[in-house]
Amino acid sequence: VCPYSFNEFIRKKNSKFILNLLNFCRIIKEMTKYKNVKFYCGKIGGFTYYKKYLSYFFPEYEINTIKEDIDLSSYKITQQNKNLEILFYKDVEKISSVASLSSIIGKYIREIVMESIRKSLGLEEYISGYRDERTKEIIKNIDFTKFRKDCIIRITWKEFILRV
Repeated sequence: VCPYSFNEFIRKKNSKFILNLLNFCRIIKEMTKYKNVKFYCGKIGGFTYYKKYLSYFFPEYEINTIKEDIDLSSYKITQQNKNLEILFYKDVEKISSVASLSSIIGKYIREIVMESIRKSLGLEEYISGYRDERTKEIIKNIDFTKFRKDCIIRITWKEFILRV
């Protein structure tokens, strides 16, 4: 999710947890035409109880809890002759090679985006895009008259609350 979209979502008093879950559910909904599919997801921020959120995102399905603990939260969702299983693992990369590959691809795409931002800003130095001291120092010296800050920097929920 680009920083601007992320910031707009947070400004509407949502959370990163909800944004992540929303995107998981969007992908899952695209696959509901298939029967008996299992979806392996990473736990979001160590969260354990997803049923009420899944009920919101899948109102047309019956949702049954299979297991909810620190390592695995799993749910069976059914509608007519469709049975889907959604599993949230603490370390999904250890369980699924597809999840591991997805993680690598996601990190690679992120690095490409960061390189694009660096070049667009005319920066010579590498920026990680994380909240490390080096990146913070470089960002302090950027002229944001040419770029919308919201298109480059994500706000945190705490920062949003402090602004309200």
